[in-house]
Amino acid sequence: MEAARHDNRVYNHQLGVTFRDDGITRVLSLSDAGLPEIPVIAFTRFDRFLPSRPLHTHDDCFEIGLCLRGSLVLHNNGTLHTIRPGDMFLNKPYDTHGIQDIPVGTRIYSMLAHDPLACRKFLNMPPAIARELHDKLVEAPCRIPVKDLSIEQVFEWLFKYYDRPPGPYRTFCLITCCLSLLKAVIETPPHKKTIINSARMEQIVAEMREHPERHFRLKDLILYARISQSRFISQFKQITGLPPIHFLTVCRLEQARKLLISTDLPLSQIALDSGFCAPQHFSVQFKRSFGMSPLVWRKSHKTATPASRSR
Repeated sequence: MEAARHDNRVYNHQLGVTFRDDGITRVLSLSDAGLPEIPVIAFTRFDRFLPSRPLHTHDDCFEIGLCLRGSLVLHNNGTLHTIRPGDMFLNKPYDTHGIQDIPVGTRIYSMLAHDPLACRKFLNMPPAIARELHDKLVEAPCRIPVKDLSIEQVFEWLFKYYDRPPGPYRTFCLITCCLSLLKAVIETPPHKKTIINSARMEQIVAEMREHPERHFRLKDLILYARISQSRFISQFKQITGLPPIHFLTVCRLEQARKLLISTDLPLSQIALDSGFCAPQHFSVQFKRSFGMSPLVWRKSHKTATPASRSR
């Protein structure tokens, strides 16, 4: 593996990752700390919309992730998995996987661990234990809805110990954290809170996705769901990963993005058709989410095909 200077961005072709450490996003290698079995640990925050990542594989690595905030759609070997806040996910060696469009505000912890069977001595474990660890990881599901705050704390400690001065105790603590995360994937039983009136909640979410241009009043949604306001907001976030108002904004931006590409409508009309109260508000929200103005987005993404049309 090529050396990584974490004060600058360094792309590793073998792993397909860019190492960086800018205080906001941290993509580090524990190889620097004497653990070559763990080539990547990462904390990633997305302060702007990120388009779908291409499908890829990690040929001899297990990828373990924890969604802290936001709602992701993970492609894994042709199957779609919705990853919500508190969920862990596991991509196995040679799994073809990728993440769909990543919404603004998403936060993810992740770790790449070489296959225990491919290592001469995996985290100082005896060969028999490494072999059993491999077998249990292979049997684990892709999505693990653990809802366990202690796993987030393990990831936090992993980065804290990385930042400590080198020494035997630091190495011991890093190994302990990595094994704890692997153990969590294998042993944590799936847990999912029951959603009251789930059919009504799902219908509300579907309606907001289908018609984001409509005006949805929170009190009307709560009345239709027939639950309290606090429970409604909690369950809505469990389903979508976002509060109702933020989710509706994401849906409106997605509709606007589609209209920018598929039609020749002026920006003012697209803003109104997508549910925004004013074109200026639409432009500000769009640039904040996608990193460019609606006009620049249209010029860079729209293709000159017969499908492009005016309404």
